[in-house]
Amino acid sequence: LDHAELRKCIDNRMETADELRRNLVQKNKEFAEEEKQRAKVKADLEKEKANGNGAGEEEETMEEPELKIPSELLARAEQQDEGASEEVQALQEAFERLHGAWEKKKQSRARAEERKREEAEREERRFYDKHDKFEADTLQKLDKHVTRYAPLGQDRHHNKYWWFPADKGCVYVEPPLPRSAPAGAPPGEWRVLRGEEEVAIVQEALREEKGVRETELAKGLRKVRERMAGAGASMNPGLYGAAEGGKQGLYQAEVEALLAAQQEVKNVAEILEEEQKAAMDSAQPGWEAAIQSSPDCDELARLLLALEHSITITIAPTKRIRNQHPQAPSYPPAQPPAATDPSQTSDAAGMDGVESNGAGGEAA
Repeated sequence: LDHAELRKCIDNRMETADELRRNLVQKNKEFAEEEKQRAKVKADLEKEKANGNGAGEEEETMEEPELKIPSELLARAEQQDEGASEEVQALQEAFERLHGAWEKKKQSRARAEERKREEAEREERRFYDKHDKFEADTLQKLDKHVTRYAPLGQDRHHNKYWWFPADKGCVYVEPPLPRSAPAGAPPGEWRVLRGEEEVAIVQEALREEKGVRETELAKGLRKVRERMAGAGASMNPGLYGAAEGGKQGLYQAEVEALLAAQQEVKNVAEILEEEQKAAMDSAQPGWEAAIQSSPDCDELARLLLALEHSITITIAPTKRIRNQHPQAPSYPPAQPPAATDPSQTSDAAGMDGVESNGAGGEAA
């Protein structure tokens, strides 16, 4: 570490990291101030809307029109007065026109308010998304300029917890050295917490309210869980956890290999002959249903072994026999019948010899 070039590289990385941290702190202050101003403006607007200030004239024009017909005119119309009836009809038509115009204006105003509300929500999302993107980019740059990692903290048993950006899905637990251990003794066996779910279980078990040590550790684990969620690291990762949960992250290659193997088993099962299917029924009952139900790793291994065994015992030992003796028995092979005629005995012995040679050649 005393080499000039190496020291210069480390100093440059430390300077860059310090500048990134200062910029992040400054941006967080500006963000908090602007967020406070936005909240104040929003509260003032809601207060004005609740009090009805600033919209008196518009509210007056938006009053729903009413149909008002003098009682004397109605009485005359009921007495079959033709002139009164015409006046009542004219008043009704005028009311319908006014009410229709009022409805249109009301709907137009509602649409305008909806557009205004949606635009305010989009602007608020842009505001927060912009800050989140800046923070994520800065943290990503900081990861590239870190020269030394510090543990997240210690628990009550003095275990140290480590998290590294290159392995976002895991938290490593370093056990403490025994007090009686001699100098230079090797460390104990490390443990690993895989995925956000296991980290959350440990975090919930910490006594935040009683100890400073575990309070700091809990804060560190909480930040790590946020980083895990942002990176798409699987919770309690595993082959099916990553595939079915839709979070292709830690085990994407293994998931793809498993799915390819499942499909290959289905392809082989579709071209099995009847003898091979009978052998599969004997070796692995219910194998057809198991293949169609997307088996897990253990079940898939059993199916592959059963397929290999069934194909081997039905094709490999008998294929050459059938080429030379078309009347050879099918699987399972039957023992040749006992014969008294020397020629039959000779043929049977010859057939046994061919089968033995065939089996031996296959084994070789």
